[in-house]
Amino acid sequence: MRLTYKIKKDNIYLSKYHPKNKGNWYQIQKLGQLEDIEDKLGIDALVLLSAIVQEKIYIKQDDEIFENDVEFSINCDENGYYINLEVCHFGKLYLKDYGKTWALTGDELLCERMR
Repeated sequence: MRLTYKIKKDNIYLSKYHPKNKGNWYQIQKLGQLEDIEDKLGIDALVLLSAIVQEKIYIKQDDEIFENDVEFSINCDENGYYINLEVCHFGKLYLKDYGKTWALTGDELLCERMR
């Protein structure tokens, strides 16, 4: 959910909830740029950075959940950005599938299975 919107002709961002508020202008511009990157990647930046820092993710395959220590790289193909898992047989995990095929905790994937 975006908190900003972009005025293309001026190349600036405004808050969706307080568009006339010019206070915190720098923070709104940074947030808008970050949201653009998140939209392009298909994932919340904090989730992605958390996965990198904790160096492990949980993967769901055939209704089983596996914990995977991972050193990963992020690549892109015609379907979007994905985590390239160099050290295991799971292959590509698309960033946009967070919470469906991979997550930071096993509980997140268990909740997905119950839906």
